[in-house]
Amino acid sequence: MSAATQTREVPGVHEVAAVPRGATACYKVTTASLRIREAPNNNAKIVGFLKQGQIVRASTTVTVGFRELGPHRWSGSKFLAAVNAHC
Repeated sequence: MSAATQTREVPGVHEVAAVPRGATACYKVTTASLRIREAPNNNAKIVGFLKQGQIVRASTTVTVGFRELGPHRWSGSKFLAAVNAHC
């Protein structure tokens, strides 16, 4: 990824092992740039971004409007659409 790119991928987000608990599924990012936060809270520190169209594995459980992508990695559930794909 070039230095001029505004978004960055977070290592481990795509790996099944990155989601520590509960059931998981594959989701597609539906917004241009989706913030990854440290906790399920709009005021939590932003720790990365996902690009539109990217497919990630996340928890099937929604916690206060967020899905867990991995340890200390959360994104807004309304911007993640379930897909029937391998991720």
